[in-house]
Amino acid sequence: MNGMMMRKFSAGLLALVLLLTGCRAAQPPSAEHGLPETYDEALWLLAKEHGVAPSQEEESIIRAEALRDAADLGEDVALLEKEYSRDLMEQKLRDALFPDVYAEDAQVQEWYQARVSALEQAFEKDPGLFKSQQEGYDLYGGIPPLVIPEGYVRFSHILTSREETALQVWEALEAGQPFDTMLEQYGEDPGIREAPFAQVGYLAGPYPSARDFMPELKEQVLALEQPGEYSPVFSTGAGFHIVLLLEKQPGGTLPLEEVREPITRLLTTALRQEMLEQKIYGE
Repeated sequence: MNGMMMRKFSAGLLALVLLLTGCRAAQPPSAEHGLPETYDEALWLLAKEHGVAPSQEEESIIRAEALRDAADLGEDVALLEKEYSRDLMEQKLRDALFPDVYAEDAQVQEWYQARVSALEQAFEKDPGLFKSQQEGYDLYGGIPPLVIPEGYVRFSHILTSREETALQVWEALEAGQPFDTMLEQYGEDPGIREAPFAQVGYLAGPYPSARDFMPELKEQVLALEQPGEYSPVFSTGAGFHIVLLLEKQPGGTLPLEEVREPITRLLTTALRQEMLEQKIYGE
């Protein structure tokens, strides 16, 4: 998992929590109040006071993540390492100082209802937003979109650069060869081989979205009627495809019980973070 992207995704969720729960985001501490001039300085002083520090193993992991993400995203290694260290220290201090603080069920229900209402309104205007939100959840975890518009499906595909190869694969499928075996042997799309898409497949729907598939591909996917059904060979600008329908997702709202645990975990983190900031600022 990409550490930089994971933290950006988590930061977005935390901002949403603060917005929906009415919590305020703390401001940087001020030197005129006798506090350290930066949040980071105050955080590390508090960590030192309570004997909280990263282990050597955690420092090695942070360094490796920073090096990898800096290369992938063109970011500064030192800045990423500092950011990741701060995230870890916040987590450690939250858990050390407020182990008995948890979000209450009433808060979880309130957040759930507010989020469902917000998504219903957003998806009514643009149901294609669901695709980017669901793929964000597939990649980075957190809380899945609580509302699913009608018409979305999951699919896998075998992509080859040669029509002859694609036709041979199709004949093998017709003869009873498993789709996964043919994909492993002949598929040239690296994305469908990697987590999470190797497990859950790609997501497609009848609505335009920010990161969409080519129209020819979507047309073939959405024409399949039953899970397990696959298409004939067809071509796009990327090559020659055979698509397999994995699942038709039912539209509707996810029940609270299915998402209670991650919502509770997210709200608990937000509550502990607010208490940590209050402690740092001496409020």
